[in-house]
Amino acid sequence: MNKFLLSLIYSLALSITYLPISYAIEWQALTTEQKTVLAQFSKQWSQLEYAKQAKLQKGANRWLTMDNKQRQQVLTQFNAWQKLSASQKQKLTKKFAAFKKMPKEKQQKLRNTQQKFQHLSTEKQRQLRAKFKQQRQKMQQKNRVQLQKKSRQLTKKRGH
Repeated sequence: MNKFLLSLIYSLALSITYLPISYAIEWQALTTEQKTVLAQFSKQWSQLEYAKQAKLQKGANRWLTMDNKQRQQVLTQFNAWQKLSASQKQKLTKKFAAFKKMPKEKQQKLRNTQQKFQHLSTEKQRQLRAKFKQQRQKMQQKNRVQLQKKSRQLTKKRGH
């Protein structure tokens, strides 16, 4: 179970910018619990940049404060992430970046909506997904028609 977490923590740490190694966190300075969670990195710890060490340490601290249910959720999410294609991961990363740029109030509203959705029955969730898909398809069709209309108008203007 820790292997998945460690891979998750490490993949997050890879995205951190470089800081000089002189700011390194010494392996011996970690708590016993942190060392247990981060054991996979013990041999390479001294070669990691400070920012990566700090990110891993922060992730270990978060892991240590989680109860078993929260840990299971993290592992489930991580396993689902691992199964995604590179393009799916890129798309989700962009969506997350867009979410982080939203005003805090809008972020909270989306979180609340998601939480309400999660508490619905599986059947109700399925119905809402189908309804949303249908609405999206109608919107896409409407956009295609508008785009075709504009394209014809531009073609007519160029022809005259």
